[in-house]
Amino acid sequence: MSDAERQKPALLGKVIARAWRDPAFKAKLLADPKAVLNEAGVTFPTDVTVRVVEDTPTHFHLVLPPKPTGALSEEALDHVAAGACYRGQTQVLHCSKDDGVTGHYNGGQS
Repeated sequence: MSDAERQKPALLGKVIARAWRDPAFKAKLLADPKAVLNEAGVTFPTDVTVRVVEDTPTHFHLVLPPKPTGALSEEALDHVAAGACYRGQTQVLHCSKDDGVTGHYNGGQS
């Protein structure tokens, strides 16, 4: 795994935290996600489309990532699937204290 791939979850966490804090940034992220992510240091090949969707208290998105290549055991698949920085409305983000994220995101509910 390249250094850029290792840094990607942290960079995405920073983008999410900034979108929560800054409505203008969030609007720009929703309008042109590939450009905003590129500015944040997250790059994609030119033939990759990037879409940002937002969970709400009444609308949940499940992102189905590409299936890993090669044969993996059930345990290995469980481990790979659990490695996301952000996985839904109750998952703690693995971001630094400098990002302003200090607790659980729960879809706006306390």
